[in-house]
Amino acid sequence: MHDDRAFPATISPVSTPGPEHHSVDSNDQPSPPKSSVPLKRSVYVVYLILLYGAAALYAWVVICILVQRPIGGKGYGPDASDSMLTHPGDGTTLTEDLDASFSRSERYLRAARIVQSLVSVLTIPLTSTVCSQAAVVYIQQRREDNQPTLRQSMALADKGWTDIDLLTKLVFGGWTKYKSGLLLFALFLHLLGAAISPIQQLFLSFHTIKRATGLPVHLTYITDFTDLFPMSDWSGADDGLDATKLRLTLASTVNTDIQPRLWSSSTGTVTLGDKTGETSYSPFQTKSQNTLANITTIADPFWAQLPSGTNTGLVRQFASRINSTAIWENNSAAILPEDCNPSSDAFYLRYEYNSSFSYTVEICMPGNMSQSPWKDQRSRQDISEELYFKMSFSEGFEPQVTPGEYSTKLKLHTTTGYFELPNYENGQVPGPLIENSPFGNNSHSLTTRDLDSDTAWNTLNATTNVSNVKNKGPLLNIAMALFGEGSFADVQHTALAAYANSGIIYPGCIGLVPFITLLDVTYHESPTFYPCLKGTYLESDARIHRDSNVTVYADIAMYFLLFSGVSSGPSSERIQNAFTSAAFLANDMLMMNNFQKQTIGISYDMGADVQKPDISRGGIIFVSILLGLFLICLLALALYSAWVPRWTKTLDSFAMLRIGASISEKTPLLATLHVEGIKSLDETPGWMGNASNGEIGELCLGGERPLAKTMYYAGYNTDHGAQATATTNPPEAIRRKGKLPSSHAHEQRL
Repeated sequence: MHDDRAFPATISPVSTPGPEHHSVDSNDQPSPPKSSVPLKRSVYVVYLILLYGAAALYAWVVICILVQRPIGGKGYGPDASDSMLTHPGDGTTLTEDLDASFSRSERYLRAARIVQSLVSVLTIPLTSTVCSQAAVVYIQQRREDNQPTLRQSMALADKGWTDIDLLTKLVFGGWTKYKSGLLLFALFLHLLGAAISPIQQLFLSFHTIKRATGLPVHLTYITDFTDLFPMSDWSGADDGLDATKLRLTLASTVNTDIQPRLWSSSTGTVTLGDKTGETSYSPFQTKSQNTLANITTIADPFWAQLPSGTNTGLVRQFASRINSTAIWENNSAAILPEDCNPSSDAFYLRYEYNSSFSYTVEICMPGNMSQSPWKDQRSRQDISEELYFKMSFSEGFEPQVTPGEYSTKLKLHTTTGYFELPNYENGQVPGPLIENSPFGNNSHSLTTRDLDSDTAWNTLNATTNVSNVKNKGPLLNIAMALFGEGSFADVQHTALAAYANSGIIYPGCIGLVPFITLLDVTYHESPTFYPCLKGTYLESDARIHRDSNVTVYADIAMYFLLFSGVSSGPSSERIQNAFTSAAFLANDMLMMNNFQKQTIGISYDMGADVQKPDISRGGIIFVSILLGLFLICLLALALYSAWVPRWTKTLDSFAMLRIGASISEKTPLLATLHVEGIKSLDETPGWMGNASNGEIGELCLGGERPLAKTMYYAGYNTDHGAQATATTNPPEAIRRKGKLPSSHAHEQRL
């Protein structure tokens, strides 16, 4: 409710100067009496705020800089060494310059954290000091609705912005009695200042990161896809070397062996549940050191030349990768593609035997096998190969097989590309497949092959001369190793046939059948075929009757049965896993069998530990706004308190004692437990004005005239040691020099 009543002016106690205190200067202008004083400004709080603000800004700015880069540097990664190379130190190495730079940044960080702690401790006391200084100036001006009242001025003198009891009264019914503009602003300023440090700690964290130690260290060179296509005229025909090497690898590789070049997009240690569950892992296997036992269950398995898990630290490096996926299924059509015949460019084989039992096996890879499926390019490549099996068996050999025809098909999808090696920036995990080359797309110019001059036939017979093709697809290499010339299926050229015809019976292991160990989860687990060929296999009734070929062809027939899809053979899941494993080994042979120059250089820098603050960009902006707003408001309040000359330094106990003495008739020295009920505190003005029209002003609570900056006001004569009193006859209840009034003295004596 608006209150238009006039408050009675109450004169504050002043000393009464005598005429002897006046003097006249040379210009006949009277000088102010010695018992009067001018109003003066108090500016020390401004210097405190400037010092406090500089400390707060220093700590925050240093932390924000260190979030992005070290002091005087460009970054924590390779940029740091680049900066040192641009501005080398005098007579020092790059490593020494980097060590000195980061040591300096760590000193700055320690200093910033110490200063930030001091600023946090000083925030509330300093803010309260500024508000107390501003309160003196605030009550020197009368405002609308005859405010402030005496109760509101007392709330400022009591530093109500830190008084829990007064704040409670503000919330629960005392709003109109205690509120004032300065009190609300001081309360806002204290809440803002108190919130800054917790919010900083909420957004800010400190991490130990890796920083550059110098120039990256060269590790090795690895094969790029373009390295498979040399610019020389050398044709690069392998003459069956690839198939022979792959055949030996397929025979000697055990599923439980760790494959160092078998990568996965998933990293981490295999759990105990992984090793005891349906998916079986080797006891030595981890998700960064994989085996072929269950390659189809590994997350994104692929081949890369460097050992799995190679970490390049602070340096981003890229490597080539190949991944193949096999799909095994029955060929419901039970027919081979049209070009599966000896006169085409397809890879076509036919094996048959007809004696006491018979079988016919046709194996075909349709398409033009005279050309490599790979292109001389660095972008992603996808190829798809198909391998068909068509078999017919009769009764008459062990194990018994239901006579009939079996037709199956294998599809192998292979993808090439690049990936980013694990490093600190990508979370130390292999990056995803990169479809476009990270090195550019320049490729070599290929020399056109003259097939007529490379072969003895005008029409290329791909089956017998396919070894002349360079950079074959993985499935073609597998088919040649398992079923081509010199394979176990090529019975006329096997060690088993040589022993069968020699008349010598050797009970030991003659040779290893390739691919068998890949079909099994663990070694020696095959239910249908033991991978080690022994001479005892030739001991049979047929051997006694000098027909050892019967036993040899029976072994070959059982080998073909593994790929027939017969129910007594391996499951389709195991066959898919085995062919995916074989494709991995074929890709490994292709990339590691390169005799040309390897062009991808790999470097690393594992870095050194350094502590770094971490805060999001949004956090920096939010905290900076809060800190800037707080410092601006605090500085504005300090300037406000310092700009206006004041009647007292602060609203301390002596200032309130003088105000109380001036209205002693309204506020007698009586006991009370409910200050809220004293109406005189709300009816008495609380601003300080001037009650005199003369040259010497007189301070007055509720004075109509504002205090002037240039006037002198009656004051205590402290220069001569004489102190003025409020009245010549003080109240009887006040003790004077250790004596009591007579009545009280009488009571004391009683």
